[in-house]
Amino acid sequence: MPNKVTFAEQVPGLTARYQRRTALPQLATPRMLGVDDLALYGDTYGTLLVDATTRLPPTLWESRHAEQLSRWPLAHPGVKSACRDGSLTYREGIADGAPDAVRVSDRFHLWQGLPRRVQDRCRPRRGCLPAALPAP
Repeated sequence: MPNKVTFAEQVPGLTARYQRRTALPQLATPRMLGVDDLALYGDTYGTLLVDATTRLPPTLWESRHAEQLSRWPLAHPGVKSACRDGSLTYREGIADGAPDAVRVSDRFHLWQGLPRRVQDRCRPRRGCLPAALPAP
């Protein structure tokens, strides 16, 4: 019977020879924090925090509450900027938990909201459009 050989790449800080489990590296508090919600299952949503520099998620929990979000930066000081969607919940959570952090909207939600904002601005002026069109 032939001998079987198993190859496992040795990744410094993550794997070691003869190790049976992957050792997850200790995550540092992100200076740039990304906050977004995600659908877990059915009508249940969660909050995902992501280190915008390393793209690793320090935590994920099953709720979308401002109080829970505000507790995380208070327990992990050092967040300098927070990128989030436009929800009031996340706005309040970051403002309470990391009041000195620069708060920005992410690119996806800015582009998603742009057509709605243009439509809101143009709707009151719809009556002017027929007069602006050239005669057929």
